Amino acid sequence: MQLHIRKSEDNTSREFEKAARRLENARLVLRRFPNIEKLHSRALKDDPLEWRSPVTKEELVAEVARQLSISIAPENLHLPSPLSTFGEYEVPMRLPKAIPLPEGKVR
Repeated sequence: MQLHIRKSEDNTSREFEKAARRLENARLVLRRFPNIEKLHSRALKDDPLEWRSPVTKEELVAEVARQLSISIAPENLHLPSPLSTFGEYEVPMRLPKAIPLPEGKVR
């Protein structure tokens, strides 16, 4: 009976490791509409474009589930404020210590 429990824990640990590796190299694509008022009132073409509504942790969690089929909790994402301008972002994650990180990653 105990072997069965350990085997189940090993499988769960492997699944977490596999998900962590997939997330490390993952790219999400979100489509957003620009804020038209701010688009036309920009002083320079190089000024950042703003979205109508910012991207929140909850939306990122939903997109990870939809695009990568990985379920994560919003509290695992480190996003001090919602994303409000167009661009490429790297969003750090806070994973439980039980999940081993890929080599070279700091907790």
